[in-house]
Amino acid sequence: MRLDVFMSRLFIILFLWPLLSFAAGSDGLPMQDVLPAAGLRVKVVPQAYENTDIYYSLYLPDAWQADGKYPLIVEYTGNYHPPTGSTGEVKDACLGYVVAKELGAIWVVFPFIAADSTEALKWWGSESLTIDFALKNIRDICMTYGGNSGEVFLCGFSRGAIAVNYIGLHNDAIADVWRGFFSHDHYDGAKSWGKYWSAYKDLDEYRRQAQVRANRINGRAALVSNSGETHQLVEELSLDSCGMMTFIKPDIYEAIEGMNLPHSHTDRWLLSQKEDAQKVFSWFQDALANDYGVFTLSGMVKDKNGNGVEGVIVDAGGVHFGLSDKRGYYKIDGLISSTRTIRLVKEDSKDSYTIELKQNTEGLDFVVE
Repeated sequence: MRLDVFMSRLFIILFLWPLLSFAAGSDGLPMQDVLPAAGLRVKVVPQAYENTDIYYSLYLPDAWQADGKYPLIVEYTGNYHPPTGSTGEVKDACLGYVVAKELGAIWVVFPFIAADSTEALKWWGSESLTIDFALKNIRDICMTYGGNSGEVFLCGFSRGAIAVNYIGLHNDAIADVWRGFFSHDHYDGAKSWGKYWSAYKDLDEYRRQAQVRANRINGRAALVSNSGETHQLVEELSLDSCGMMTFIKPDIYEAIEGMNLPHSHTDRWLLSQKEDAQKVFSWFQDALANDYGVFTLSGMVKDKNGNGVEGVIVDAGGVHFGLSDKRGYYKIDGLISSTRTIRLVKEDSKDSYTIELKQNTEGLDFVVE
């Protein structure tokens, strides 16, 4: 091999190795190919994608128990971008981990899915496949692992931060899922991405559509972190009127010093920037304690003799459901103002209610045979 070619390749290896090593996730929580268990982050391949490379990562909190109920944090990753250490892959995401650990929440990272059923490492792949994957698997995670369908948050870094609105508020079905939104670095509608990605003719058209999506926040809580560009959007997109908006600008450079991070554009700052991390934790705790833009409905499931019936699923549409307890009592949290059909997931029950949900609603009772 010619010396100049050898030196060129050696330079590339030496330059990229720290970034690739960093991206492996050893500073956060590595993903393991084992069965789900408390305190572990594992690889999960949904049945519909068994013959593909598509998977999501699942973290169950340290104190997780099969009969417990837990908030659920859903995350989307940044683009593949070696200079910042971002691989774009599900396994290397980190933003939601520290929050989930602090809150005792379930944390999942979902892929962007391309039309050929591969993981899109840059931009969206197929929006419809990505959204369908989220809707199906959020419901399954809540049913299987005790996620509270009324306490589902969406977060993302970089591409994922844009996806919080671009994917998470893409249509009414996916917008119905969330209790709150956390974006770090970038925001839907903030700038034109030119040759890299643009679904619109120009920035004005992009912002008009971003406004439609932002309106779907519909009074809920949203945390926007470290995006100076976003403040330019506040007036144009009327973000303050869309929901309970909170803006923070964490000291990323302190995090870089503390962890030797390769770049200030990173999803790992929460691992070391304790003061600003506490602001994020407090925001999540506040969004859980207060019903910003969401409502609760509740009632009883009884037999014909008036006795409570345990273990009946009460479906409120989309990912939302409740499960009756030993008394027959059920409660469904985190529902936005909407027209909803409430029914029992039970073959021998034909009862259902269609309601205009605009406030907390009690006494929506069912009688089963």
